[in-house]
Amino acid sequence: MATRWRVGPAASATHLFDAKASGALRLNVKLERCRAVPATFETGMTLEWSDHAYRFHMAAALADRTAEAARPRRRAG
Repeated sequence: MATRWRVGPAASATHLFDAKASGALRLNVKLERCRAVPATFETGMTLEWSDHAYRFHMAAALADRTAEAARPRRRAG
């Protein structure tokens, strides 16, 4: 089955020990075309490089909260 993927850079994770240093490499990956998957199915993900395992894994949404902290919060009411 033929697929088409779009791969691009993502903001790096925060470094565990030095806030000024860049963290792990991250890539945004999105499935552009696949006949077996409906077009409405969301297929994007962020992958993060692991120096310990020497492979990519899915970046944990709760592990890096810098994007969440920068987002303005809505007030109820």
